[in-house]
Amino acid sequence: MESLTLSKEQSRLKSFISREYSDMVYNGLWFSAYHQDLLAYIESTQRFVSGTVRIKLYAGGFDIVGRKSDFSLFNPSLATYETGDQFDHSASVGFIKTCSSRSIIESFDGTSIHQGGLSCANYFNFGVGDNNNCRGTRTWSH
Repeated sequence: MESLTLSKEQSRLKSFISREYSDMVYNGLWFSAYHQDLLAYIESTQRFVSGTVRIKLYAGGFDIVGRKSDFSLFNPSLATYETGDQFDHSASVGFIKTCSSRSIIESFDGTSIHQGGLSCANYFNFGVGDNNNCRGTRTWSH
């Protein structure tokens, strides 16, 4: 049910917190403020985790055959790319450009972006003249 109602980020943090929770119990910190902090996050994530899970039982196991929740983060009309869907296909270009910006900047070699030979500033439409160094004055430490 959590995979249907929790965001990717919530699931990732909850997984980390579950390991911390285990360590907290092992280390005898049950009555600590740390325990209360971890528990507060877990309780917060559970406020929308409700619904119905259908399972098929068989000897020695089970299969999940259906899930349904009023708080599901999955919307089939936004998840498909068919005629009549609700997804705005023109948004894809901006999404791809935004999500790939880190990779583009990291691949920038100082004279061109490896894809198409555009300057980094032109690729992102910064309008900063001939400033081709996307990394600017950023310093990198190892």
